[in-house]
Amino acid sequence: MGKYLSEQFQVPERTAVVVIYRIHLADEKPVVIAKSLFRTLRENYGVSYSMAKDTINACNASFEEAQLLSIQPNSALITVKMICYIDDVVSEHDMSL
Repeated sequence: MGKYLSEQFQVPERTAVVVIYRIHLADEKPVVIAKSLFRTLRENYGVSYSMAKDTINACNASFEEAQLLSIQPNSALITVKMICYIDDVVSEHDMSL
């Protein structure tokens, strides 16, 4: 886990985490990269969050993101980041492009 996520989760930088990448399709074309456990935790384990904070920003696609979305590197993207809390403790960090 990198510095940003370790700060969000308030854990040591080398703590192991699970990251799930999902590619959402529209007309069989990739349109969204989602990195989240939200649906899995809610539907399979009954986890419910006490609070969530969303942040919307713009960024340019990295080489890897561009490949996954079948677009040119540095193409403009919108990012939606969601930090979920259970009793004031960060329990999930979700990001979609």
